[in-house]
Amino acid sequence: MRDSGVTMIELMVSIVIIGLLAGTVTLSLRGMSQRFKHEDAVQRIKHIDEQVRLHARLHGTEGQLRFDLRHEQSTIVYVPVGGDAKEREIKKREWEVAQPFRLDEVRIAGGEVSRSQIALPVSKDGVMLTYAVKLVREGDAVDVNSNATTEEQGGNFRGRGWLVFVGLTGQVLETNKQEEVDAILLAAR
Repeated sequence: MRDSGVTMIELMVSIVIIGLLAGTVTLSLRGMSQRFKHEDAVQRIKHIDEQVRLHARLHGTEGQLRFDLRHEQSTIVYVPVGGDAKEREIKKREWEVAQPFRLDEVRIAGGEVSRSQIALPVSKDGVMLTYAVKLVREGDAVDVNSNATTEEQGGNFRGRGWLVFVGLTGQVLETNKQEEVDAILLAAR
């Protein structure tokens, strides 16, 4: 006849099962966190473009949207044109791309490509040239020549993607395909 107590083996098995379940939940949450961080970086870049266009329209001032990709942390700067130097400095706005992401490349309709610095003119109506920025996550071992979509890569964000901003409207297209970016920029010339 067996006692109604729990044996040491049963206790060990249940502890191992609980540990495995906890590990699964932790890995699942880590993947969600990375997706949210990527989405935050994308939304921040979209918001910067919207703010620059709105500022130009509201104040009726021309300016430049400058991208600096030379450092580990990419920066985007809006500098209004006109007025005295002090006024320009006061109205100047600077943003950093959220870590661990950075901008790897900027392409402008007309063929200009930069991996260091580039400036886009902003009209007083908030209109810019059509441009694309390549967002990458630091530390990912990603084949940068691959054009596979997120779904083709097994559904996991691989730390890169393009944001294409339409010059006249500011509409944004997100893609992982270089061919789409090139086609849009070519059509916008």
